[in-house]
Amino acid sequence: MPDTTKHSTRVDWPFLLFILGVTYVKFSVKVAAVIFYAGYVLYKRYPLKKPASLQWFYLVILSVGCISSYINHAFYDDRYQFGFALGVLYWCVCFLASYLTYVTVSASTKERMMQLLKTFFAINAIVSLLTLVVLFVQAGFHVPYWYNDGGRFGVSTGDYINGVFSDNSVTNAAINAMGALFFLYRKQFKWAALCGFVMLLCTSNVTVIFLALILVVILLTKKDLAIKRNAFLLLVMMLVSYPILSPQNLKYIEVVYEREKKDDYNIGLDVLAKRDISITPEVRQTDFFKKNINSAFKVDDYSGVIHSYKYYPYKKDITKPVFFKKEFYANIDKYKMGLKQEALINIGGELAELRKESTKEQKDEVDEVQHTALNPFSVQKAIGNWYKTPADNSELVGYDMPGKIYTNLQTLYFLWSSPSHMSLGAGIGNFSSKLAIKMTGLGLQGSYPEDKAYVSIDFLQYHFYSLMYFLSRHAAEHSVMNLPNSTYNQLAGEYGVVGLLAFIILYVAFIIKKGSKTKLALYTAVLLFMFLGMEYWFELISLTVIFELIFSSEIFAKSENEQS
Repeated sequence: MPDTTKHSTRVDWPFLLFILGVTYVKFSVKVAAVIFYAGYVLYKRYPLKKPASLQWFYLVILSVGCISSYINHAFYDDRYQFGFALGVLYWCVCFLASYLTYVTVSASTKERMMQLLKTFFAINAIVSLLTLVVLFVQAGFHVPYWYNDGGRFGVSTGDYINGVFSDNSVTNAAINAMGALFFLYRKQFKWAALCGFVMLLCTSNVTVIFLALILVVILLTKKDLAIKRNAFLLLVMMLVSYPILSPQNLKYIEVVYEREKKDDYNIGLDVLAKRDISITPEVRQTDFFKKNINSAFKVDDYSGVIHSYKYYPYKKDITKPVFFKKEFYANIDKYKMGLKQEALINIGGELAELRKESTKEQKDEVDEVQHTALNPFSVQKAIGNWYKTPADNSELVGYDMPGKIYTNLQTLYFLWSSPSHMSLGAGIGNFSSKLAIKMTGLGLQGSYPEDKAYVSIDFLQYHFYSLMYFLSRHAAEHSVMNLPNSTYNQLAGEYGVVGLLAFIILYVAFIIKKGSKTKLALYTAVLLFMFLGMEYWFELISLTVIFELIFSSEIFAKSENEQS
């Protein structure tokens, strides 16, 4: 076992490299980080402990998913087996990352974990600021947040501040929000301010709102005057800096609100017709630009008795499905090219231009970092072909609430559809998850072998349609508040009530029980639970790793006096 009593404030570099590796966006890097650090822990003879409840959650949820996939006969489709194996590997990496963090922190001190977290967030801040400098130069030495070139800068600037994670900027923002809360409670205001500043650079409205709410609660409930003062200063910094840093982001909120209120699906489309746009022949189809999708898919062409199901967002003929997996597979290649056409959309919602198709190498690279926007017209065409219902006829057209609420209701409707769905869900990757989206082969969650492309009927019926519908709208609608991405949707839809109970008993209850010793653990847990509603965070293996690191350092790490 390593001697942690000496040089307790030195950085644990092997552990830091593990944290940097396991939170990096590429799954192959995560796997490598887990394998190498596990070997290091064994080599150094760290005392291996019985897994805590947090780690048991990952094993139980994996078991539930396997049983659910079997009960739902998912293995009868040969295409599913590769994706299923990938899903199993996701949960195994989650377990190992959590367990290795638990073992390491339990053998260390609070002081050493503090130094490690300072170093981690310092490195991330340096990478984020260097990215900002590059953007500043590329914008012609204008402030990129204030410079609107029709797409790349302005409101989109924060999307490039990805930090050491190289994932989307929301990951960087969420992790820095958690870091700001940690340092605030440890009375390290300079570090809290640094994390808060990096979070603001990412211009994630939801993250700013979530952290602001937690800070307000601290101001109202915390008795420690130093912490209350720091919370007040951090809140003021956020409220003053954010509007100055990114005024267009506030305009973005206003634009989305006005669109939802008017429900004007055609805002900006007239401008497109006046532009001289160069696109590939495969996507140059008349009904994309003249909006003749309705005439291409007339209701009486495909329907007998049509019934509108409240949480089926399309018109569904109950005598036979209006979509077919075989048809989806047959059209993957045809529509993939159209879906990956890049549309640059400014804050006013008008389509500025459509770029020519990139070369395969360039496109693959863009897919991997997920910076490619979707051509709304191609998505509309795909919706019409796959569901035999034009996008304009969707039940979602008149829905005036955030799409996230609609997808949550879809999940509840799905659970009530049968006892097996209620108890065990649809199975791994079969309803709502990063894996389910990835397995479609459309490149929306990185690359995936085309010959292994798979889509579940349950995913097609519910969240895949909602996802595609909102991606068929203007870029201002591509918000986390509209997309189905949510850990709660994933746990309920793919693992059922059993999966939700496993999460509540093994994860939430354990955190509440252990976190009662320190308010910091509870506040960071509340922040995590808020974030879980916005993304598939367990699969991303980033925010949850940092949360468990902070939580474990509060609960399981010893103070220097205890260690000696």
